[in-house]
Amino acid sequence: MRIAALVRNYGRLAEETKDILVETNRVLDEHGKTIRSDKEPYYAGVFASMQQLLALDFFNHGVLGMEGEPFEVIEPFAKESARLLGIQEGEGYKEYLRGVDGMVSLVKDNPDAILAFLEREDARNGVVRKPPKIETPVPDPGRFEPYPVSDELKKELDRYGLEAGSFVQAAFRQPGKTNRVSYVVRAPKNASGPVPVLLFLPGVGEIGKDLAKLFRQRTIFDVATSDDFQRKHPCYLVAISPPDGTGTLSGYDSDGGPTPMQRTIHDALVGIIHTQKRPAADEDRIYATGLSFGGTGAYALSFAYPGFFAACAPVSGLIFPAKRLGDALPCHYHHLYNEGELKSCPEDVAMLEEFGARVRELGGDFRAVAYPDAGHNAWDAAWRDESVWDWLFSKRRATRSPRNEPHAESAEPKPHAEGAEPAP
Repeated sequence: MRIAALVRNYGRLAEETKDILVETNRVLDEHGKTIRSDKEPYYAGVFASMQQLLALDFFNHGVLGMEGEPFEVIEPFAKESARLLGIQEGEGYKEYLRGVDGMVSLVKDNPDAILAFLEREDARNGVVRKPPKIETPVPDPGRFEPYPVSDELKKELDRYGLEAGSFVQAAFRQPGKTNRVSYVVRAPKNASGPVPVLLFLPGVGEIGKDLAKLFRQRTIFDVATSDDFQRKHPCYLVAISPPDGTGTLSGYDSDGGPTPMQRTIHDALVGIIHTQKRPAADEDRIYATGLSFGGTGAYALSFAYPGFFAACAPVSGLIFPAKRLGDALPCHYHHLYNEGELKSCPEDVAMLEEFGARVRELGGDFRAVAYPDAGHNAWDAAWRDESVWDWLFSKRRATRSPRNEPHAESAEPKPHAEGAEPAP
């Protein structure tokens, strides 16, 4: 059943909630778990979340017990369901959300019990479910291609000593779709390797196929390419621009892993690192920063590839719940923002504190610095703050992750060669 149709039918489905929950209680009691409440909104939340998980194929694909946050995608559907069921803000709505959270937790803790219950329900209703055909796609390692440099862009490249390029890759599990990112890279001068790598992800106003847009926000380039900076922190500077229309970098794929665009950015960076020989890159000191959209992306890449980055310094990005960190430290974090942005959002302040506490609990270093401004632009101050860079470049990667390479089964991306087939 399509999700839209499922949402429209919640009014009818909710009538069956109590009967289903009686059986669910019995099944879950066998496993030491129980759902108990005498409030209708709670039951509605439990039932709605179960239907959403079914609709999104989490049961059929056998990922109920997986770690990570794929279940967060049901939140918008749960809220819409509450509206359609007439559950308004207040205590009733809180009970409804408790039901949603409770059901998701129970499903994750007791996948076998829930599947057994669903099988009995299917048998009772005469429903025959065909096992889904699951194919494991072969990831495309991608390739590099020349970037057409305009006169405007050439001035910027010459000014900062940068080189431009493109990376093209068949989108993972998206047949017929190709992801292309553009990038600029600057190698340190007169440095003996190996040296760190600093990844910069731009804001939404600077992304796109026109790399000249990167320099609408030029503080990172002014600072990180300066002689003083490079003497103190010699490093590669890599700025990767996703294409126009990229909605977000903060999600995850249906398997809980990286999204196709996260994969492309990661694989492009790995390919760039592997093609830089003079000096060599220090893969235990790869750092990420970004502004706004890019700050959120820096966080998301660290979650998608835990153990790849040594440290991450997002600026004015979204704040993530602590559970996105998982059970192992992805990297160290330095969150940078303007205090005026969070003054009216106590929930975000609390979430940031919980995130930091979890990083430290996992053995990592977490810092948060608020600059005395009310606007969104914290990056100009942050990137001119020497203490930020001193902290960042002091970090080394603690552990290696299975996702440190582009893909276990594929070769690393190769540089573009003359005569290579053009991108689709």
